[in-house]
Amino acid sequence: MLTELTRGDITICCDTRGGELRSIRKNGLEYLWQGDPAYWAGRAPVLFPIVGCLPSEGLMSAEGLCRMKRHGLARLCEHRCRSTSDFSVTYELTDSEETRCQYPFRFRLNMTYGITGEGGVMTLFTVTNPGTVPLPFAVGGHPAFRVPLTEEETFEDYELRLTRPCCFSSMRLNAEGLFDPADTVAVFDGRDTLTLSHDLFARDALMLTEVPDNTITLTGLKSGRGVTLTFDGFDYLGLWSAGNAPFAALEPWIAHSSVLGDDDRFEHKTGLVSLPSGKSATWAFVITPF
Repeated sequence: MLTELTRGDITICCDTRGGELRSIRKNGLEYLWQGDPAYWAGRAPVLFPIVGCLPSEGLMSAEGLCRMKRHGLARLCEHRCRSTSDFSVTYELTDSEETRCQYPFRFRLNMTYGITGEGGVMTLFTVTNPGTVPLPFAVGGHPAFRVPLTEEETFEDYELRLTRPCCFSSMRLNAEGLFDPADTVAVFDGRDTLTLSHDLFARDALMLTEVPDNTITLTGLKSGRGVTLTFDGFDYLGLWSAGNAPFAALEPWIAHSSVLGDDDRFEHKTGLVSLPSGKSATWAFVITPF
């Protein structure tokens, strides 16, 4: 079921299937990638209870084996529409027999999407532990944006800009989707801008840590159009595109793919939150199109 919301010159569309954003339009211009199986059929999937991949055999937890596809199970499930207002909608996903076969924990996941008074599109995750044991999980966003946004531009006419110069060392992903700490690449290289190219993503996604002010901007140098992403509370930012696809994904994560050499315990994955019984936690990021 789709829900469309409009505030000022911003219109968004959200879907109970996957509980995800499907569209962000400003003055009629679509900013969100609309999916194409020739490249990638997704748009802005919800990543829960893992980000990235687990080893193919899964990882053991205190409650049993955790074994899921890349980015977890929330993106593949039908979510319940919990509430709507003039400018926001909230979806809910709870554990079931099907989810517990992959992830043997009780949980409640709520996603609220809203249009702020400042022209931003907010994604708010709320995770609640209704169980009796600590809930280990990760959560993240995966919004992909159309690049280019206009016909007179190319992918290479876009750049990513930070609030100050930085140099990041990103681990690369291996064929299994696991980060290899022995295989790294420098990103931004002491500058505050990075020109997009498809070669950047020849080895899949890149990961940034400790991004200044938790802010990054994607801009078309000819059109001046783009988006700013602010993601307070998220320690990692994934950057990704697929082949020669006309999109760039900016992905705020609280954790990341498993790392080669880590032990086989799910609770020991870097960045996982351990939420006590009866408690809730929230994270939010904002996309501002311009």
